[in-house]
Amino acid sequence: MILPYINKTDIDKKFTLKRIIPFGLTVEVRKDDVIQSDTILATGTASESKEIIDVSTELSVKPHIAKNYLKCLNGERVSKGDIIAVKKKGVITKEKSIFAPCSGVVNLADIDSGILKLMDVAKETTLSAGVSGKVISVIKNSNVDILCRVNRIKVFKVFGRGVQGEMYILSNACKYEGKKKGDIEIGTNLKGSVVVLKSVFDLKFLRRLATVGVSGVILAGVTTKITNELSSDGLWGMTLCILDAYGKIDIVEQMGYLESNDGSLALIDIEDKELILTNFKDDEKETYSGFVKELENNDRLFLLNEENYGNYAYAVDIRSDKCKVRLHNGRFVEVTYDNVVIVA
Repeated sequence: MILPYINKTDIDKKFTLKRIIPFGLTVEVRKDDVIQSDTILATGTASESKEIIDVSTELSVKPHIAKNYLKCLNGERVSKGDIIAVKKKGVITKEKSIFAPCSGVVNLADIDSGILKLMDVAKETTLSAGVSGKVISVIKNSNVDILCRVNRIKVFKVFGRGVQGEMYILSNACKYEGKKKGDIEIGTNLKGSVVVLKSVFDLKFLRRLATVGVSGVILAGVTTKITNELSSDGLWGMTLCILDAYGKIDIVEQMGYLESNDGSLALIDIEDKELILTNFKDDEKETYSGFVKELENNDRLFLLNEENYGNYAYAVDIRSDKCKVRLHNGRFVEVTYDNVVIVA
């Protein structure tokens, strides 16, 4: 049976990666330089967040109104113990106050998400390339364009803005599980990173990721409770990259190429709805790129029928008029061939 085919992965050998240079850093490479992933692209002084405070959770208010309770201004320098937010006593509630856990400069860039940051003084810092390739363009102190080889993966949905950062796979609510850097407690080394969640965690855990400065989250599926909290900036300032569909889905078959990139640079592209990985196995090949393909058992399918629309499944029994498929939850259903598309 010949069916339409969508290629979800593509090894692009001539991809132009735009590496964003943080404010305060100066580019150290030139056009036509051949670089490695550990090559220093830029150096200089930059401010980092010392503490990220979840004002809305601590005061038990909605994120978008947390700013109404602040007692400090953007750019204000505060000392440890200063009051930064107060929720006055109600009829049945006690007064709640938030005190600065350390000295720093107030940053309210994410206050609409209910999050306040205390910034450290500018320190010497460096930015590595994160990918091997050739520099083809340098926009002074803005970005460096690198011609390189990447794995481009088409995804179901992207909520938020384009982000880039080191990618880590999280297996549970407390630890980072990886082969390269051991266990990382949440709250220490995940600032600016893109994290992969094998399962759909609850809003409380996702909120925790936002408060430690995670830039992006990769999930197989997204639930209604999560979509209800989404805004134009994603989820509390974090970009969500959904691989498969709506619903509570665990990442299973995608783990191979995600694990290859564990600890390496990843990009979430909102315009093309792609997850771009910079590190993958040498034996990975370019996937089939045609528009039709002979259906085979174990092929991955996208379902278009009304009952199961948007779900992914696997072909298990190919017949002349219908195909028996296995859904993510293990249930078997029969679908006609006009209601399925093969995906890579």
